[in-house]
Amino acid sequence: MKVFQKTRRIFSSRRVKRNDILKRLSLFNRIVFTVNFIFAMVLLMACMVPYVEADRFPYISILSLGIPILVGLNLLFAFYWALIRRKQFFLSFPILVLGYFFLGSFVKVGFHDQQIEEGDLRVMTFNVRAFNRAGYIDRPDVQQETFRFIAKEAPDIICYQETGVRKQAEFDRYPYRYVNYENHRKRTVLGIFSKYPIVDSGTFNWSDSRNNGSFADIVYKKDTIRVYNLHLESFGVTGSRRNIAEQPSLRLYQRLTRTFKKQSEEAKLFLEHRNATSYKTIVCGDFNNTQFSHAYRLIKGDRMQDTFEEKGSGLGRTYNFLHFPFRIDFILADPAFEVRAHKNYNVHLSDHFPVMASFRLQEQ
Repeated sequence: MKVFQKTRRIFSSRRVKRNDILKRLSLFNRIVFTVNFIFAMVLLMACMVPYVEADRFPYISILSLGIPILVGLNLLFAFYWALIRRKQFFLSFPILVLGYFFLGSFVKVGFHDQQIEEGDLRVMTFNVRAFNRAGYIDRPDVQQETFRFIAKEAPDIICYQETGVRKQAEFDRYPYRYVNYENHRKRTVLGIFSKYPIVDSGTFNWSDSRNNGSFADIVYKKDTIRVYNLHLESFGVTGSRRNIAEQPSLRLYQRLTRTFKKQSEEAKLFLEHRNATSYKTIVCGDFNNTQFSHAYRLIKGDRMQDTFEEKGSGLGRTYNFLHFPFRIDFILADPAFEVRAHKNYNVHLSDHFPVMASFRLQEQ
């Protein structure tokens, strides 16, 4: 009984102290603190997203899309409290530190030399949206602009998503290729183009999806490496405020949760495929989700290197959604490769932006 009474006194005293702290704040700062508390708790929940099974708890995964915004808001709150020298600074700050360790930084300070040297293996991934065949970009020569850009950057291996084009003279720069046009009316087309011989290749289709994945085993410097080209389930929502506003809330929520579940299932199917090979592996693709998602964490695992995290700088933006920069296109490599450089390109040739990285095999 005495223990219970003592415990109640402790909690009562803490409650009094907390009320005293709020009483010392002006009405404006009380409102700021309340809003700060809400966003801090949401960010704390979001830190758990990569570790929560998206196919079991898809509604929590929605938070992953807003992590950059949540981090930015909590930084502003922490800065505000520090500026006016209030203890409320310690509401957001510890959660931001926790988020850094759980989620990693989504901004890289660029101290790396971005030059890609001769002799390194250069790999590019690019969702070209059928080379603008539908005319989404109001320029007549986007396809040829894209091929000129590719020729200038000269990747040794390029993984296209949404290829949509069959024979082009520019493809002849790559004598080895794997493009599966089967069921192209029902599925988007992937293409792996290589300057090095392809000795084996294949496609694995996601069930009940227009998207899929493919692989190519490529002979490179007396070794064989496997390159994966992945295109995970899309949200199917175009990035305009009007389009989103016109979506019924329940239908939009159902579409988002379904997509998170599908992406998690597809990531697991990919892992089964990858774990069956002993080849050194590079994974490219449009994951249709951020580095904070459960699907990304599954694919990357503990051993794969994210080339942006290794050698990137800035935000690593590969897609704009409602004018916010997102990183949803990735190049990952297993530890057999030394990541030498990473480049994000600011070229308006698709709704996505291309990414290129260069490698050396560790034993070289």
